[in-house]
Formats: sequence, structure tokens, C-alpha cells
Amino acid sequence: IVLGRCSGTFVWMNKDFCAKPVAYASGELGSSGKIGTTTYSGASSVSGPGFTVVGEGFTPNSFAVLFTGIGQGSVPTSGFTIHIGQVLTRTLGQTDANGRVEFQVPISAAQIGFTRTFQVVVRDPGFGGNVQGGNAIQTVFCP
Repeated sequence: IVLGRCSGTFVWMNKDFCAKPVAYASGELGSSGKIGTTTYSGASSVSGPGFTVVGEGFTPNSFAVLFTGIGQGSVPTSGFTIHIGQVLTRTLGQTDANGRVEFQVPISAAQIGFTRTFQVVVRDPGFGGNVQGGNAIQTVFCP
């Protein structure tokens, strides 16, 4: 970005802009009476403080899965909807006593410019399909 010209010398602003992840789709109501949400903390930047996908509002002390993929989607399955277009990985975790789970997402320089989507899904035996799906988030990894 050129900010101005001073005596024949260009002045440049050299700042990396890293867009914040965007939430999409809706989380589902679980047996705990809460809607599961997928959010984040940190930044989706290689040089940032780290990127963590956070799930909240889920069944306490239950198995959790982080779906990671490319692009948005809407695939109804047995009891919940996968909001990830093309699933690349599934990472296992467990919710705490408050129904919260965190997944650390490593970012390398080779991933700069790639779009990734994330959704937290948790086992919920008291829910209709035995699974509670959260909404999803999408981000682009940056320097």
C-alpha cells in the first residue's frame, strides 16, 4: 500500500493483514439445553500467538471430534450435519466438566494462503442422534 510520496521516495506501509475466521451455519441444541458452538482463540497466522479451535455448549465430559476440511458444506448424517465441504482430518478430544474443548491447530509457512474450515462435534447420548454438532468456522492461513 502506497501511503504517500516524499521528495521522490515512496513510503510503504509493510503490515500483514490477517482476516479473522468467519463463523457460518448453525450449531445444534444438545441434551444439556445449550447450542454447540465452534469458535476460536489466537490468530490463523504463522507468526501469531497460535490458533486454537474452541467448542462450547456441548455435553460435559464427552468425546469430541474436530473436523477439518476445505470449504463449506452441508452434509446431513445420522443425527447431525457436517458443515465441512471436503473433510481432510478428524482430531479426537474430550470436553471438560463445562462442555468445553480446545484443539490446537499447528500452522506452517507452507500453509499460507490455504483456506480451512473447522467444526466441533461431540457425542451426546441424550440427544436424538447421539451426536451434537456445532456451527463451523472458516479461515485463511496468513503470514
